[in-house]
Order: sequence, then structure tokens, then C-alpha cells
Amino acid sequence: MTCRFKWQLAGLLLLASGNAYAGHASEMDAPGVMPHELMAGLVGLAAILLLAILTLAWVVWRLRGLDRRLRELEENRKD
Repeated sequence: MTCRFKWQLAGLLLLASGNAYAGHASEMDAPGVMPHELMAGLVGLAAILLLAILTLAWVVWRLRGLDRRLRELEENRKD
């Protein structure tokens, strides 16, 4: 099992050490990453962050609705 992990790590290192033949990647001190790939990564992270914020807002909205409904049921039970 350890040997398999070493071979996978070696394969990943070989893939990560490729040269960039397009764009101005060498000017950015990142020869393996081109500017459009960096921009795509940033857009992807922004989309994930926006989705997480929207999901959190939806969960809070649902919890407030459930809390309000629970309070109404408790008030009706007391009467």
C-alpha cells in the first residue's frame, strides 16, 4: 500500500512539473499555471463562496420560520 502511494505521488509530481507554452505564465513566476487558469480558479472559488452564502441564508430563513411556528404552537398550547 505504501508503494502504491509513492507511485501516485511521483505521477502527480510529473504532471505538476509541465511547462507552460502559452500566455505570460513565466512573467508571473508560476511557470505551470497560466493567467486564464488562475482567473478560472478565482471565478470558481467566488461561485463556491456565493453558493455557500446563499445556502446559509436559506437555512437561517428556514430556521426563523420554524422557530416562529414553534412559538405559535407553544402559545396555542398554553391557552
